[in-house]
Parts: sequence; structure tokens; C-alpha cells
Amino acid sequence: MLDKFISFAKDLGEQIPIGKTELEQALFKATSSENYNLPLEKLYEIAERTSSYHDCDVILSHIWDRLKLDSMEWRKIFKALQLLEIIMKVGDPQCFSSIKGNIYKIKSFQSFTTSAGTGKSSGIREKAKNICELLEDPDRLEEEREKTREVRNKLSGGSYSSGMRNTNNRGKIRRDKQ
Repeated sequence: MLDKFISFAKDLGEQIPIGKTELEQALFKATSSENYNLPLEKLYEIAERTSSYHDCDVILSHIWDRLKLDSMEWRKIFKALQLLEIIMKVGDPQCFSSIKGNIYKIKSFQSFTTSAGTGKSSGIREKAKNICELLEDPDRLEEEREKTREVRNKLSGGSYSSGMRNTNNRGKIRRDKQ
């Protein structure tokens, strides 16, 4: 009974991060143990924050902390890997060297197992494998980044393309070609 209470209190503390910045709150939500994912656009917003050195450090530190969790926290691990993959596809390339420097952490999940079920383990293994392949093949990474830009362009009505972020005359963020 006490174990359940302690577990509940820990989960509650992670669900409502008190005294945290907006970015830290978004990271906790993005990598929570909840049975749902944040909308993809919210994950893209987090990834785009990697253009700031400070925010990039906060984001990657949070991901590395999540990857240290016990295998019973498989959902948080999966969501951290999912966010890392999105950062690879959308985030600022400045953070790639830090990610490459921690590739050993990601590779360790290629043999991940949990008692929660084989589907959970295989999803984490596949996600880790895909991230490592992207890190080791710059051409494939650039192809994936371009595909993601194209999909976002289609979904947003053409407001994203390669280049710097600017705002259009309605205050919406868009990317202009250089």
C-alpha cells in the first residue's frame, strides 16, 4: 500500500512540475508516462527551441536523464527517444555533436527488454536503431530533414522551408529560403 502511494506521489510530481520553466514543463509532458502523446506540433516546437544553446542543453539533459530510467519506465524512455528523433529531423544542427557524443547511450537501447511486453521493447529497439542510423549517415539524415520540411509545408500551407525563422505579416512563424 505504501509503495503504491509513493509511486502515485512520484507520478503526480512529474505530471505537475512546480517551479519549472515553460520549456521544462513541456519536456515533462512530452516524456511523461501518460498513455497518450503530445501533438506532433508541440514536439516540433520543443525541437525548434534547440536553436538556443541554453534551451538545447536543457532539452538534451532532460532526454539523457530519461534514458537513465529503469526499464519499467519504458514509456518515458520511448517518448524521450521519439523526441530525440524529432530533434534530429527538425532541430538545430548545432545539437547533433552533443547527440553524437552520446550515441553509446542510444545504442544501448538497441537490445532493450522490459517485462511490460514485447511490443514495448521492440518499439524502443527500433527507435534507437533508427536514431543511430541517422547519426551515422549524414546523407540519410538530410533526406529525412527535407522530407519532414515537405510534410510540414503541406500541413501548414507552405509556412515551413529551409532557412531562418521569421514572422509573416499575420505574426505566424515561417521559414524563408536563404
